[in-house]
Amino acid sequence: MARLSDAPFYETLREIAGQTPGLEVDAIETCFVMRQFGREIRAALDVHFGRYGLSRGRFLILILLLHRADTGLRPAELADQIGVTRASMTGLLDGLEDAGLVERGRDLNDRRAISIRITKEGKKLIERMLPDHFRRTTAMMSTLSRSERKTLASLISKLADGLSAVRDP
Repeated sequence: MARLSDAPFYETLREIAGQTPGLEVDAIETCFVMRQFGREIRAALDVHFGRYGLSRGRFLILILLLHRADTGLRPAELADQIGVTRASMTGLLDGLEDAGLVERGRDLNDRRAISIRITKEGKKLIERMLPDHFRRTTAMMSTLSRSERKTLASLISKLADGLSAVRDP
């Protein structure tokens, strides 16, 4: 993984830090490392899910539908739960349906609505994939002790509370 000192803007950051009251270089360095790790984990997951002909979004949809195999979920519910737009959800579902992994049907509670259900083929794929997925996730996290993993999860949760500083006007 790239180090901040290798980044082209490192010297500029140091100069600005000396001129800007309240700017904490170590906070920016830590954020840079997290962003780099985020990119690298997304890339690794793309490779991993690609082995099974999936993307992260398609994987999440199948996991949610596996949990609701009997009733299915509406496309809008799926979009909300995985954090994509309804338009993006339509494309994800089209691909999963073309692959025979999900099917669209009438909602059991509201016949006017569409419900998405996982197919037998979709269940087979996820059930075949999950042991490998969990082994690889465990292996990635094995570089940390249980205590470190708990601390990391707590720190990430605390950082999530600070996202409004970047997101809000």
